[in-house]
Amino acid sequence: MKKYGKLFAGLIVFYLILMFGTTRIGGEQLEKNVNASLEYLEEEGEYPKPLFQSTSGRLDNFTDKIILNNMLIEEDTTTIQAMMSRGGRIQYWHGYLVLFKPLLLFGNILQAREILSAVFFLLMFGTFALIQKKLGVVQAMCMVISMLCVKAVIVSVSLQFFSCFAVAMLAMCAALVKCGQDQKEQAGLIFLTTGSVINFVDFLTVPVITLGYPLILLLVIRSQKQECRLKTELWYCIRMSICWGAGYGLTWICKWILGSVLLQTNALADAVSTAAFRVGGDEEHVLARGK
Repeated sequence: MKKYGKLFAGLIVFYLILMFGTTRIGGEQLEKNVNASLEYLEEEGEYPKPLFQSTSGRLDNFTDKIILNNMLIEEDTTTIQAMMSRGGRIQYWHGYLVLFKPLLLFGNILQAREILSAVFFLLMFGTFALIQKKLGVVQAMCMVISMLCVKAVIVSVSLQFFSCFAVAMLAMCAALVKCGQDQKEQAGLIFLTTGSVINFVDFLTVPVITLGYPLILLLVIRSQKQECRLKTELWYCIRMSICWGAGYGLTWICKWILGSVLLQTNALADAVSTAAFRVGGDEEHVLARGK
């Protein structure tokens, strides 16, 4: 348990350092590139469908514009205020800024998309190569096909979607590299780290895939090394899911506590209010269920 505690504490400190450094990034060039990007996304539309006019292949420019706006800091905002709260959303870490904000220093959204797409497909082919080497070409092709089914071309150029899939593939690579060692301890640490990292960088997209992808991969690895028993494998899934959930949930709770302390406000109340809205909506935004 000490290893888990030290790892988690180190991650939180690392996040604070990253957010502090990212918050300090700014200047006229960043503002110019962000504004040019916002104008382009406005022309492109909130949910364009560049791939076969398919709903499953549409971009989420609505959220990408929020991400871009969160890169800019108002003049009367302190560094601590900016690193703890963006756009009034104190409950999130906004760690995606660590990934995307530096890109906007050197170009607009079009150049950023080029870089993100290259990184995404390098990760995908790197993961494919590792799976092929460790498990075989059939298992590697299954991973690639799953990426194609979620429109990898769209995912690779979306600020909103990129983080989850990139973290999922990195977690798969970590599992493959460590699979020859003591899986129980190493896998637990990998899932704790993955759950924490995705909470840091994600803007509530599909974080659960960072649990599903590496967990399926580890189950395949286990099936090739030992006789599978339903009870044993089910318990293994539960343990790994608890590790991932602990990393995800505790990282969120730490953000609420740190936000409340550093900003002298009730971040927990904001988080509960946001969760209630997402579950039940409000008078203005009524959720239609069962349709």
